[in-house]
Amino acid sequence: MSTFWKHPATVGIAYPLFVAAVSAIASFYIPSLAPMARMIVTLIHFLATDVTLPRWVFWIWLVATVGAIGFVAYMWWDVKRDEASTIPTRYESDILFGLRWRWRITAFGWDDFTAFCPSCDNQLTMNDFQPLITGGSTYVCDSCGRPGRMDEHFIQETAKRAEKEAQRRYRTGGWKDAQKRIEQAK
Repeated sequence: MSTFWKHPATVGIAYPLFVAAVSAIASFYIPSLAPMARMIVTLIHFLATDVTLPRWVFWIWLVATVGAIGFVAYMWWDVKRDEASTIPTRYESDILFGLRWRWRITAFGWDDFTAFCPSCDNQLTMNDFQPLITGGSTYVCDSCGRPGRMDEHFIQETAKRAEKEAQRRYRTGGWKDAQKRIEQAK
């Protein structure tokens, strides 16, 4: 092991890197030591001086303050943790009324509801839908040939219905099974 420390690579590379790291750490922390030392000296002076209040009042106040700050910090952390576990961050697609729908959730609401074939994920346009005399409409995917049926005559009506259903699932937690529904539709 003693030859390792005498090796030219160690002497020429490792030692200078070590000295550079120690210098960088020292240059960063030494300027911050003086204010910390002043703060500790001020605290010691404060604790050593005579005060009109008994010392136990100060200690109770200190413990209560630290406890209150800790309690507020814990409550904030707990609320943020609960929000993170219940709010869907990537709910942007689901199977609604036999079609796969995609959208964006923005600060202004739900935008760009677009229909896709549930099998091959091909985007469906208005030309893919044929209204029926009896009500509703049918479609045949250009890519995979999968047929389907909707209750409405126009895709815009279904898009509005799909938007309301997606918002309902978002509120009630039904969004959690979206990926499973997408996989089952393929």
